[in-house]
Amino acid sequence: MVLASLKPPLAKTKWKTIRECNESRGSVLQSQYDELEAKFLEEQVELEAKYHKLYEPLYTKMYEIVNGVVEVEDITNEVIPEGENKAPEE
Repeated sequence: MVLASLKPPLAKTKWKTIRECNESRGSVLQSQYDELEAKFLEEQVELEAKYHKLYEPLYTKMYEIVNGVVEVEDITNEVIPEGENKAPEE
């Protein structure tokens, strides 16, 4: 009973208080980090959606070219044999 009524040493309570402060600061920092990360992810999704819309016409054109729906202009039908490069003469 006598031991239970004694207060813990000052150094022990001081370290406990410091640890609790650091833990609460850490949780505040973590919550701030989490908020910023959530905002980043939201903006990333919006940006990806924006550029997906911008890429759609290009994807459509590439699809049409690859599947022979349209002819590509400015391409010659000339076949260059392997190993023979047409380099500009100097």
